[in-house]
Amino acid sequence: FVRAYTFYQMARRFGGIPLVTHTIAYPAEADKLEVARSSEEETWDQICKDFDTATGLLPETSSLQGLPNKYAALSFKAEAMLYAKTGVRVIGFDSDRAAAASQRYFSEAYKAAREVMKSGRYSLYKKKWSADDKEAQYQNMVDMFSDVSSPENILVKEYSYPSLTHGLDAYSSPFVFRDPLCSGSCPSLDFVELFDGFDRYADGTIR
Repeated sequence: FVRAYTFYQMARRFGGIPLVTHTIAYPAEADKLEVARSSEEETWDQICKDFDTATGLLPETSSLQGLPNKYAALSFKAEAMLYAKTGVRVIGFDSDRAAAASQRYFSEAYKAAREVMKSGRYSLYKKKWSADDKEAQYQNMVDMFSDVSSPENILVKEYSYPSLTHGLDAYSSPFVFRDPLCSGSCPSLDFVELFDGFDRYADGTIR
């Protein structure tokens, strides 16, 4: 599961990656350490295979809260295969194989998602939702993000101070707080230009 998840995150950013599927003894000669980059199709095929293996190895119920189970593996497989099949992303595929690969990945995504749905273990969060009550719908949306018992929670990354923490709150705080870590999250210029309120040059670009 961990290898599949790691390869998936790398493939989203880099396309084809070096597929290290065995332990490399270190130190070692360069020819052992330098693994050639695989094609994008080979990479997504390995991700699919690893998630399938994880599905067969993991229990149906997590042994501890925060650990993956069979359905977490299936869920991430479905997400990964949908990402792999997106038409604009088949840059690393042979043009003769791109369409067939896209259909194959979509089929894998569908089958994995259906298995999760048919298990009945997870569902949309509707604890306070009511079809004719807008206030209830609003509160349901608010509670959905903080209810640790939400039936939508398939795999939750947990934090525990001080051993496992994150700095997102600090990095994303406005500079006005004058904390050493503030304003560490840097949006790209094209994103900032979507908003009004900035001084601009005559050509419309941000000053």
